[in-house]
Amino acid sequence: MKIIRSLNFLFFFLVFSQTSFSQNNDTLKIRNQVKSYFPKLADNTFLQAKAPFSLQKKEWLFVGGIAAATYGLTFLDPIIDKSLKDFGNTPAKKQASKHISELGKLYGLGGLALFCGINLIANNHKGVQTSVLASQSIFTSLIWVSVLKFGTGRERPFYVHQQNETISKWYGPKKIGQKMFGKYVYDSFPSGHTAIAFSLATTFAHQYPQIKWVAPVSYSLACLVGISRITENKHWATDVIVSSLIGYLCSRQIYLNRGKKTAYITPKRENLVKDFSFSISPYFA
Repeated sequence: MKIIRSLNFLFFFLVFSQTSFSQNNDTLKIRNQVKSYFPKLADNTFLQAKAPFSLQKKEWLFVGGIAAATYGLTFLDPIIDKSLKDFGNTPAKKQASKHISELGKLYGLGGLALFCGINLIANNHKGVQTSVLASQSIFTSLIWVSVLKFGTGRERPFYVHQQNETISKWYGPKKIGQKMFGKYVYDSFPSGHTAIAFSLATTFAHQYPQIKWVAPVSYSLACLVGISRITENKHWATDVIVSSLIGYLCSRQIYLNRGKKTAYITPKRENLVKDFSFSISPYFA
């Protein structure tokens, strides 16, 4: 969390310092992005929180199918875990996996801050907007990741293996925050690194569809981050799959909502609910 706070301090310092340099059209757009950052972040969080209460019957069936499939995959977690662990069981692969994993943390967040700074210096509104959307996607996805971690209390793979077992247990909130061997062991589900990676990948893929290589490269790197979390013995396959969905859906919602007014601007509450009616369908359009 210290890394996230530091990067966001840098992000906002760059934004606020840049807006005083000139008054052209792009600068004014950037200033508006900054001014609406926190209202928009709060608005997107609210929309995502109320989403389950706005689902239609067909969408509930879809969500139920995803939940059932995820539950079914938990029985395959030990098999997937063993195969990927055996695949990455060399010093070179372990070292590569650690660096790949950081794309969902230090490298990814640092790269986003650098990307934002370069576009601020270049006075490029599209690049700054991409940075804003990506950072909001990361914030919101980590909120839901944290909620699920707290609610499920799933054992980490490395702890399960140290107990000479193969299947993880789910303890719910009662053991969250407890450590074994100096590490948190009851916060496996879902993966924060993977959620961050897919938040970044989805944002860049949607912002730059005209650049054909952006989407495949972004999603490929995000998938590698998820795989690395398994090979490093930090997460199960279902942790990674659910995290990728969280990162994707949060980013997709924020992207679709980027040009709409927030609750701080819309005068009537009933108009807000009408304008921001939530549906899963647009996320897969």
